[in-house]
Amino acid sequence: MKKKFLAVCALVIMSVFVVSVYASAAPAIGTGICTAKSRCSIRLGAGIQFKKAGTLPAKANVPVYQQSGKWYQISYQNKLVWVHGDYLRFTSNGSSSVPAPSAAIGTGICTAKSWCNIRTGAGTQFKKAGTLPAKANVPVYQQSGKWYQISYQNKLVWVHGDYLKVTLNSTPKPDPQPETPAQAIGSGVCTAKSWCNIRTGAGTQFKKAGTLPAKANVPVYQQSGKWYQISYQNKLVWVHGDYLKVTLNSTPKPDPDPSPVPGDSYDAFPVAANSRLKGKAVILDPGHGVGAGGSYGSYKEHEHVLSFANYLKQNLERSGATVIMTRTSSANVFNYNRVSLANKYSMEVLESVRQRDLAALKTQETSLSQALAAQQNALLASEQELARLETLAGNSSQELSALNDSIAAKTREAEEKHKAMLAKREEMEAADPADTDLLEALQDELNQLSGDWEALKEEESDLLEQKALLEEDIASLPQKQEEARRQKESAAETLRELEKQSQSLAEEIRELSETIAELQRLQKVMASVISNNALAETYYDTPYASNNGRVIHPDLKKIFEYQKDPALDHIIYISIHTNATGDGETGANGTVTYYMSSTANTAYYRGYDEAANKRLAQLLLDQVSAAGKFNKRGNIANDFFMNRETNLPSALVEIGFHTNASDRAKLTDAHYQKRVANGMLAAIYNYFGV
Repeated sequence: MKKKFLAVCALVIMSVFVVSVYASAAPAIGTGICTAKSRCSIRLGAGIQFKKAGTLPAKANVPVYQQSGKWYQISYQNKLVWVHGDYLRFTSNGSSSVPAPSAAIGTGICTAKSWCNIRTGAGTQFKKAGTLPAKANVPVYQQSGKWYQISYQNKLVWVHGDYLKVTLNSTPKPDPQPETPAQAIGSGVCTAKSWCNIRTGAGTQFKKAGTLPAKANVPVYQQSGKWYQISYQNKLVWVHGDYLKVTLNSTPKPDPDPSPVPGDSYDAFPVAANSRLKGKAVILDPGHGVGAGGSYGSYKEHEHVLSFANYLKQNLERSGATVIMTRTSSANVFNYNRVSLANKYSMEVLESVRQRDLAALKTQETSLSQALAAQQNALLASEQELARLETLAGNSSQELSALNDSIAAKTREAEEKHKAMLAKREEMEAADPADTDLLEALQDELNQLSGDWEALKEEESDLLEQKALLEEDIASLPQKQEEARRQKESAAETLRELEKQSQSLAEEIRELSETIAELQRLQKVMASVISNNALAETYYDTPYASNNGRVIHPDLKKIFEYQKDPALDHIIYISIHTNATGDGETGANGTVTYYMSSTANTAYYRGYDEAANKRLAQLLLDQVSAAGKFNKRGNIANDFFMNRETNLPSALVEIGFHTNASDRAKLTDAHYQKRVANGMLAAIYNYFGV
C-alpha cells in the first residue's frame, strides 16, 4: 500500500514515560499462578512488542480476565497487565475464554431449509466458522448491517439476516462504553494532510480501527515506543507519533539515572544470554579505518573503536538482536559506503515487510475471487428462480381458466346423467310390474346411468380439488416472487460490495507492488554507491560540509521518507568514535554525543526524527559516561555526515578524548572497553524499553 509521507512535527521528548492504566475489569475468567523460578516479565499488551510493566514474582496468585493467543491479562498491583502463558498456570472458573457480551439484545431462529453458514465476522469476506442447523434457536448480541452476531457452540459468530428470524428484546441494551484510563496524560492533534490510520494496538501488525481526520484533537492516555494511545469516537485506539502532535499535561517522567545492566554490573561481561532485543536490529559503525582515524602516539583510533564495537556486538547478539557492522577489520571503509550500508539494509527490511503484506493481500484476493464466483452463482440462481416463478404465474392463470372450463363441462355432463336417471326411474314406475324382463332391463340401464353419474361427480370433485390447490399456489405466488426478488437484490448488492472490495484490493496490490519495485531499485542504488566511490558524491552531500546549498538527491530523499515507516522502528544506527583536540591541548576530556536535528541543515532535509535521535544520543551519553567513569560533556545537535545521511534513529558517540592521558588510559584498557560496551547495551535496552 502506497504510503502518504507527511512532514514530521518533531516532538522533543527527552525521556520515556509510563502510564499505568487502572481499571476494574469484568468478572475474572479464572486464576493464575506464576511458574517462573524467580520472576517473569509483565507487559502493557499481549505481545513482546509491548513495553514491560514490571515483573511478577514466582508463585504469585493473580486473577485472570481474558486470553489473547498464548497471553493472559491479569490484575497485579492494581494494574491490568499481560503475562505469557509459559509462565502462568491458569485455572478456569468455568467462564469461556471468549466471553460473550454481558446481555443479548434478542433471539434468533435459523430459517434455512437445512442449514446456513456462520462466519468469524460480519461479511462474506470473513472465514467460515461452521454451519447453523435449521430451526436452531440462538441468542443475538449485536447487528452490523444485515449480519447478526450470535452465540453458537460456545463461540461468538456471525450469520446473515436472510437466514435468521430475529426477535429483539423490548429495549436492547446499548453497547457498553469502552473503559478509558482514569486520566489522560496529554492531548494530541492529527498533523496528517487529510487523515491517518488508527489501529487496535501499538504497531502496524495490529488491525486497522479506522481513520483519524486531520486536525482532530484527542486525549492521549499512554505511549508505547513511537505509538500513542488515544480515545476517538468512544474507542481506545493507537496512532503513530509521526502523525500526532502531542502536548503533555506535565513534564514526563525522566529516564532513570544511569545504572548497570539490570540484574548485573558494568563489570560483568558478557551479559547473560537473553531475548530482550529479539526482533531488534542495531547497525554499529566503528568509525574510521586505518589511515583515516585519529592517532596520538601509539594510540590508533581505528583499533580501539573496533574493540568497543566488537564487545558491544557480542552483548547485543547475546540479547537476541541482529547486528550489522559497517566495518569488521582495520581496513578503512569510506563514509559513503558505511552509511549506504545502513540505508540499503533498511530498504531490504522494509521490502521484506511489504512482501509479506503483498502475500497477505494476494491470499485475500484469492479468497475474494472465490467469494465473487460463489456470489455470481447465487445471483444467477436467484434470477433463474424469479424467472421460473414469473413463468409459473402466467401459466397458472391459463391453467386455472382451463380447469374452470373442465369443471363446468363436467358439471353439465353430470347434470345430464342425473336427468337421465330421473327419467329412467319414471319409466320404471310406469312399466307393468308383471313385465319382469322390461323392469330388469330398465334397472340395468338405471344402474349404468347411476355409475356414470357417480364417476362424473368424482371427476368433478378431483377437478375442484385441483382448482383449490392451484388457487392456493396462485395466492402464494406474489409472496414467493417478492422473496425471490429480495434474494436477487440481496445477491446483487453483495456482489456489488464484493466487486468494490475486489477493485480496491487490486488497486492496493498494484500500489504495493510499485512500492516494492521502488524499494528494490533503491537497494540497487545503494549497492552501486557502496561499490563505486565516484558515484557516491552524486547521492550524498560532501562529508562534514554544512549548509552548502546542495539539494538532497531525490533517491536519497525517498529513502529518508521510507525510513519513517513504523515497520523500521526496531532499527537504530550508532556511530562510535574517540575524540581529540586539534591544537595540542590535552586537558579536554569526557564523553560527548551528537544527533541530527530537524533544523541543523534545513537547506538539505527537514524531516529528521529529532526526538528519537536526541533521546538515543542522551541515553548513550548517560550510560557511557557512567560505565567508563568519563566526564559528561553533553548531548549536542550537529550536522555530522554519519547522522545527516540517514533517517534511521541515530547517534554519534565520542567515548572519550584520546588526546587526554586519563581518558586514553581507559580507552586502551580492555576492562573499561567492556564496561563501556555494557553501558551502551544498557542505553539500547532503555531506548527500546526492554
